[in-house]
Amino acid sequence: MPPTARKLAPGPCNGALSAVPRIGAQIQIKGGLARGGLPYTDAVEAKAVQVFVGNPRGWKLTAGDPAQDALFTAGCAERGIPSFIHTPYLVNVGSPTEATVDQSITSIAHNLRRGAELGCSGVVVHAGSAVGEDRYEAALRQLHERLLPVLDTIPDDGPRLLIEPTAGGGKRWPPRSRTSARTSRPWRTTRSSVSASTPATPGRPVTTSRWRAA
Repeated sequence: MPPTARKLAPGPCNGALSAVPRIGAQIQIKGGLARGGLPYTDAVEAKAVQVFVGNPRGWKLTAGDPAQDALFTAGCAERGIPSFIHTPYLVNVGSPTEATVDQSITSIAHNLRRGAELGCSGVVVHAGSAVGEDRYEAALRQLHERLLPVLDTIPDDGPRLLIEPTAGGGKRWPPRSRTSARTSRPWRTTRSSVSASTPATPGRPVTTSRWRAA
């Protein structure tokens, strides 16, 4: 691990992270995070889990169920597995539409708060798209300017924001490793990483021990 990358704090759901990639799952939470999610976790023998804490295709923010939250956090700790949250698919901080940017930032901040409440290791967000071919650099600056204040609010023991650069339409970023380094550099000390893949999806490795920093 590069010396500039912050190690995950040993939160309730972080589990014992090792150099061996974990195979995780996007868990089904029908009936509640714990009621639906933990049995599914056991059924697929997931070594890491990812959840949505609201509608993945909408902007509505949900507070969660304190009882289910507590049971989910305890259940992850008992199983020794890290948990992650994925933000809604609508999030695009690089959008030319101000309303979309505002809602995206609000959603990311909300999911980071929920991640802290649940003891999650990280919150995954799609890098998004500049949309127009002529506004790539402007959108990248916008991404930095709007996200950095949000990152400054994350406590030292809070979840890490994981930027997933493989999703997003239009002029998406980062399209190459050189751009990934440029994108991640301003966030080295603000608890953010560029992730090569969603951290907890069926059949795909979790990159909990492979943080990338410029």
